Amino acid sequence: MEAYKKVRLLTDKYFEKYGIKKGDLGFTLEDYNDGNFEVEFSDSTNGYTIALLAIPGNELEVVEI
Repeated sequence: MEAYKKVRLLTDKYFEKYGIKKGDLGFTLEDYNDGNFEVEFSDSTNGYTIALLAIPGNELEVVEI
């Protein structure tokens, strides 16, 4: 996976702390070369960032645009 890919979150484990849930869409911003990716999740109505997290690649799937 590379930077600037649209991804879908495959887990609910970040919901309580960050408010993002399984199925939410975000964009990869950076590949840390250790299996983790910096991902930004934004509110689709206003564009504000909801969460910006390093997430393991196995908890994400690329969404074709």
